Amino acid sequence: MNTTTASSYSSNKIHPLKLTLWVGIGSIIMMFASLTSAFVVRRAAGNWYEFKLPDLFFINTIVLVLSSVTLQLSYQAFKRSAAVPYRRWMVATFVLGWLFVILQYQGWMLMTAAGATFTINPSSSFIYLISGVHAAHVLGGIVALVVAMSWVPFGSVSEEASVDAASVVSVDISPAASPEPATARSTLRRGGL
Repeated sequence: MNTTTASSYSSNKIHPLKLTLWVGIGSIIMMFASLTSAFVVRRAAGNWYEFKLPDLFFINTIVLVLSSVTLQLSYQAFKRSAAVPYRRWMVATFVLGWLFVILQYQGWMLMTAAGATFTINPSSSFIYLISGVHAAHVLGGIVALVVAMSWVPFGSVSEEASVDAASVVSVDISPAASPEPATARSTLRRGGL
């Protein structure tokens, strides 16, 4: 089995984790763009059932934005090696992710109660499909959060675990980022929630 060492990264223009991140982002953008395009094209074809989207979906958007903010705050705490704020913001992100999924399900129930079922018309089918894929995407993010939280236990962690957890939480994609793998600035201080 061929293993890659830290010194071999210096010859690459882009870090492998950064490349993986960009490929993932590109794939997700293409998937949602194709679903949106299909929605627009099908809507123009006629036979479109108009209905009011439940207000719960707009509240859900706010929950999703808040979870992005808490994840960024968690990442900033991780970069400062602040274990307690890191875990608090990660738990907040985790809770907001589950809240998003629960509210998504409740929004589907409201649509069904209003007569906009999955099979009644393409308009409602697209809403269920796009929001369902979005919920699946958030569930995948929740799994990544669990992995990231498991790499940073309640005690202090090793330098290797710090680097691994940082790569799951976020990868620095700024132009000034070094192509070499990130090194832990220090180990996280011992602390608890």
